[in-house]
Amino acid sequence: MRVETTKRFEKLYSNLSPQLKVKSLKQIKLLEDDPSHPSLDFKKLKGSKNEYQFRVNYKFRALGVLHKGTLSLFWIGPHK
Repeated sequence: MRVETTKRFEKLYSNLSPQLKVKSLKQIKLLEDDPSHPSLDFKKLKGSKNEYQFRVNYKFRALGVLHKGTLSLFWIGPHK
């Protein structure tokens, strides 16, 4: 899967701790290589046509819009 980021995502990413930045990049690479990997828990958001989430770690998630095989990440932050 191809993954790209929006300016909003990049701004949120820039505010993460160094450890979360490393983990986020690792999970994004894993998503590109194997979206079905269990540690990602990659899934469509309920009630959405093309918005998806994946797990960065136990407390953090990233959101994106899937269009023609490309996931455009627009948010990263705590899972609430």
